[in-house]
Amino acid sequence: MRKIFASALLAAPLVAVLGLPVQASAQTAPLTIITAGLTCTNGVCDLGTGNVGTFVNLAISSTGGSAPTPFHWKVVSGKLPAGLKMAKFFGVESTEITGTPTTVETKTFTVQVTDGAGAQAQQAFSVAINPPLPLVITSGACCAAGTAGVAYHTNFFADGGVQPFTWSIPAGQLPPGLTLDRTAPAGLSGTPTAAGTFTFTVAVTDKAGTQTTEPGSITINP
Repeated sequence: MRKIFASALLAAPLVAVLGLPVQASAQTAPLTIITAGLTCTNGVCDLGTGNVGTFVNLAISSTGGSAPTPFHWKVVSGKLPAGLKMAKFFGVESTEITGTPTTVETKTFTVQVTDGAGAQAQQAFSVAINPPLPLVITSGACCAAGTAGVAYHTNFFADGGVQPFTWSIPAGQLPPGLTLDRTAPAGLSGTPTAAGTFTFTVAVTDKAGTQTTEPGSITINP
């Protein structure tokens, strides 16, 4: 009788013998690429737009799937717009498409995500790249007053266009002792050597040759 009881005990599940509750294995939701909030037509979802010469950052996320994370992402068909790339992983269940577009175009491509268990999901997206934004000087009216014999510095900023930018003073006169830094961080720096009010033109030219200008003036106090 002892041998029969021992044999039955070994054959029974341990949780049942100990009186512990039997739990079903955890169920994982299917791996899916999130498209909520996007406009989708014939299975292709509009991921967003960009402009030539302006940095782009577009995020894609997934839901469901199994650990371990991070999940891995890749483009399996089509091509990203020129100048953009997609991270293999970014965060736990997401990726991002980043870069500075170089060409006006609309591209359609299919993205695939793979979770820690090898499950995969795919989704087609499109991204439209528009012409460059207008080139504008954003640093405001130039420039603050200075004092003769005291070090001076002011920065210039621009937006839009196609980087890199080059700055110039095509007309007028800078205060003696100040020089122009032509590339980022662009601006005027130096130590003024003479008092007076000096007027000039500030110009920025982008990589495509587009230029915009603004008037500038600096008063140097004695």
